[in-house]
Amino acid sequence: DTQLHQPGVVGIIASKDVTHRVTATGKDPTGLGRWCWIHLQGRNGIRVRTVTVYRPCDTPGAKTTYQQQNRYLRRHRSEFKPREALYEDLYTACSEWLATGDQLIVGIDANEVVRTGQTSAFFNTLGMHEAILKRHKTSPPATHNRNTQRQPIDGLFVTPGLHAIAAGYEAFWLPIRPSNLMGGLHICFRLWF
Repeated sequence: DTQLHQPGVVGIIASKDVTHRVTATGKDPTGLGRWCWIHLQGRNGIRVRTVTVYRPCDTPGAKTTYQQQNRYLRRHRSEFKPREALYEDLYTACSEWLATGDQLIVGIDANEVVRTGQTSAFFNTLGMHEAILKRHKTSPPATHNRNTQRQPIDGLFVTPGLHAIAAGYEAFWLPIRPSNLMGGLHICFRLWF
């Protein structure tokens, strides 16, 4: 698509506290904007790759993120189901990063309940767990402003070598949230290790 407005976006920001630790940045190699990442060098040789992922809803309409990705995949691959293709491609990337010894933090807007289904199975296959739900098991907050069932559709998955000291979400519509600048409705994550 060459139109100016293409829905669906990911972003990641390194605060001034960690910018000196950023060693590399990258993004989804397809150019679809499905994920982006920063690589951080920690103490004692620990390397952490922080990834932000967007998994689109299966929605009709020519201008939706799902349909945009569907058109791309139809032109470039025989399999063109965007939600499944994301997990196939992200699995390949995560497996490569894990093979190099990186610890992973993956923040995802999965557009499905992250405790069950494909999202849960995907991260279980990688040996990762959801850090916020691990700390707040009984009553997790909603992660979208229209979510009235308190079922998290966003998640923050980490490798076993990372242990959250504190984990939570920012409130909706904070004035400094980057998603407000882009019209997003989801909340930001904060995690301390």
